[in-house]
Amino acid sequence: MSRLEYGKEFLKLLDELEVTSPSEVLPLIKKINRETCVEMGVETITFFSNTLVVEKLIEIACKYESDEKILVWFLRSITRISQRYNVNTQEIYDFLFKHFESSSNEIKFVVASRIISMPQFDKYEGKWDYIISTAKIPPKRYSMDNFLFEIEKKLSEIPIEKIEIITNILAKYINSSKLDITTHNRYVDVIEKLKIR
Repeated sequence: MSRLEYGKEFLKLLDELEVTSPSEVLPLIKKINRETCVEMGVETITFFSNTLVVEKLIEIACKYESDEKILVWFLRSITRISQRYNVNTQEIYDFLFKHFESSSNEIKFVVASRIISMPQFDKYEGKWDYIISTAKIPPKRYSMDNFLFEIEKKLSEIPIEKIEIITNILAKYINSSKLDITTHNRYVDVIEKLKIR
């Protein structure tokens, strides 16, 4: 399929999503989410790296903010596009930020998995408290994977007053979890690096 054909097909799907009845939205947004997961090629990169696509998704998602079941699928699609296609617009950040204190753990997890990696998040005053809080979001295993990944990336940026808190979280997790040897060693390595900071 050519880039033009792929773009036309996906835009048709977006148009359908925009005008469909609320009862039909869930299957459509799940279909869009699957498209964001397909193998990356020239067509998908060209299409999804266009900021207008994600802006349109956000515009439609705003209609469903009161429906957590639908909203979480929009958030998954938006965060995946942002992550896979390196689309870090202010609109995406603002939309995620609006939902990062949701009462839904599923929404909190999806938002946390992306927002802490966005460049705009570095300017957020409560950045380290939020990053630390993400370690507690269920499902714990996946939240801890994200937490460890961010700590590894930001080792040199961690404020001195947060090192002990982070070290304790990591140590407690490895002591209470059955981790494979490679993952266990990653945690231990990060803890050791934090101790010598």
